[in-house]
Amino acid sequence: MKITVYFESAGAYATGLSPTLNIRDISDGSLAVTAGEMSEVGDGFYKYDFPAYDYSKTYSILCDGTATLATDDDRYKPGQFSFGEVVSTAVGGSSIVGLCNQSLLMLGQKSIISMTEEGEAARLCNGRYVYNRDATIRSYPWNCAIARTSLAQSASAPSWKYDYKYALPTDPYCLRVLSMEEQEESGYKWKVEGRFILTDAATCYIEYLKRITDVNEMDMLLREAIATRLAADICYALTGSSTQQERLWILFEQKLRQAKSIDAQEGTPESLTTDTFLNARN
Repeated sequence: MKITVYFESAGAYATGLSPTLNIRDISDGSLAVTAGEMSEVGDGFYKYDFPAYDYSKTYSILCDGTATLATDDDRYKPGQFSFGEVVSTAVGGSSIVGLCNQSLLMLGQKSIISMTEEGEAARLCNGRYVYNRDATIRSYPWNCAIARTSLAQSASAPSWKYDYKYALPTDPYCLRVLSMEEQEESGYKWKVEGRFILTDAATCYIEYLKRITDVNEMDMLLREAIATRLAADICYALTGSSTQQERLWILFEQKLRQAKSIDAQEGTPESLTTDTFLNARN
């Protein structure tokens, strides 16, 4: 994992520095890196390789441009984690912050460092990100979100119409059931009610859309669609502009169509299986 930072002095980018950084584990306050030496990239940017990065942990990063920079505002800067093509603000160590900052950039707002920091932007991102993420994933069978599993019968059967019920997966959490393996000779039907599948089948194998909590598991176009939807959702609260909000919803639909089109091209198209209804139309 790479960490980057930008330094400037008196409004111009600062070159020739020898900056260092401290990386702290938020959970216990311990230092994972002390005075790590950063290397210059150019135009005021510096980088540091952090091979010990742990996705299960939350970090804060403080970069010191050294006393060469006259003011504390220029000297001390938070670092940024670089996740391939996605760059996320480092304090919090989560690329969710980076995705939210993409949304804020669309709105002309300042970036946030943490989802729990003071301020309206962070409060809105923290409150609305999960909803917009899950709603976007549920809207389409994204390849990166598809999972398959078998379900165990519930101890209690439905009171009528169906013989069995099966609890939907919680790990990873099921956002939408796409299909259930069919046994043509049985001719059974199935239905989702609450967090259960009701059916007459004695076994239950499903294909479903899972909740993705790690942004790095998402297709890059899905990430962009989520960022745009979040921007549209929180736009009016931050800008007061219904016109800008309407434009962002239109942009979201455009990005969603593009993402769906590309996603659908990855794999062999599903073949149609004839049934009584289709045969009757021929």
